[in-house]
Amino acid sequence: MRGARTEGRRSRRTRIMSAWHSLDWVGTFHILLQAFGVLVAAIVIAAGVTTYHFWSRWNDLVAVTEQTRTKYVPNWRIDTATALHNALIEIAILGTALLLALGYAASQYGQRRTELVNAAQDAKLAKVQYETETLRRALAERDGRATNTLALRQSMREAEVRHLAETAALRREIEQMQARRATALPDRETESRLAAEIETLHRTSGNVTARHAAEISDLQQRLRQSESRRVASVESLRWEVKQAESRATAEISRLETELTRAQQRIASLTEQRRLSIEEKYALIDALRPFAGQRVSIAAIDGDEDGKVYAADFAEVFDAAGWQHPAVTYRRWERDPVGVEITLNEADGRAGRVNGGVGALINIARKLSLVDGNTIYMNGEVPAGQVELKIGKRLPR
Repeated sequence: MRGARTEGRRSRRTRIMSAWHSLDWVGTFHILLQAFGVLVAAIVIAAGVTTYHFWSRWNDLVAVTEQTRTKYVPNWRIDTATALHNALIEIAILGTALLLALGYAASQYGQRRTELVNAAQDAKLAKVQYETETLRRALAERDGRATNTLALRQSMREAEVRHLAETAALRREIEQMQARRATALPDRETESRLAAEIETLHRTSGNVTARHAAEISDLQQRLRQSESRRVASVESLRWEVKQAESRATAEISRLETELTRAQQRIASLTEQRRLSIEEKYALIDALRPFAGQRVSIAAIDGDEDGKVYAADFAEVFDAAGWQHPAVTYRRWERDPVGVEITLNEADGRAGRVNGGVGALINIARKLSLVDGNTIYMNGEVPAGQVELKIGKRLPR
């Protein structure tokens, strides 16, 4: 039974460790998906660039391919122009399809990444709890062995009491026999019978003493062995408990830290972006001296989080006296990320940045509203004006 329970615990621990290791590769698998997608994209782009480069010199490309085929595979007879044309078409179609599939897979996998990481942390916590429960069972077995040791000591004490009682009874019989012998008539037959009885009692007393001595010696030996096993088991368990507690404490502390970070990331991804009261006051104080400056605000169409965030900036510009039209909602080839400040391209390249635009750039950087020191330029922005794009939430 004990072997079956041990095997059950081992198999359960193996299942827990297997699940934990599989979940521990969440981030690596996501990176591999992205790397493979980049590799496929590079192949497709290389095929496209090659086709574009040789488009006006298609005959030259066919000739180079024919020379390569003749040199390396002379026995392979094909229509080189048709095969090359079909190969490029297949690379374009299959490569684009594979790139889209990998992009979709990486996107879907990335959305579930947080759930898988939380599941991995739950598996690690389950592992620590399982080790703690195993140590508790070992401590319970140690207590059981201590109870057996106490039972052996009690048996030895009871054996000693029985020995003393039997010895005292035999001594009383000997004394009575000796008393009867002293008072009996001095006939030879009676004296001989009494002597034989006394001798029998002496032998019985010796046998009882020897038997009790052997019994007590056996109990003492079993007690010493049990005590030695108990001491060794207690020391081993103390060491194991100390090591397990150290590992569990460190693991739980690390998991709690990771869980706190994950919760913070989840909160940052789900919490509505807003400008705080302090940020609004700081923006108004910095922009008010340049009242009349023209600015436009644009957000991603369909992004409710960006819509509310853009309304906060519109409120700040109104309070600072800046002129701006209504917030526009658009779609770009590249969706902006965070808050992006865009200048007129000619003004930016010539260094013609007026005081209001410079104040907006400086206060946005000071409040960490923009991603680093990146400032964008676009020829569609009117000269002397600035465009504020409210994009997707900055990754944390």
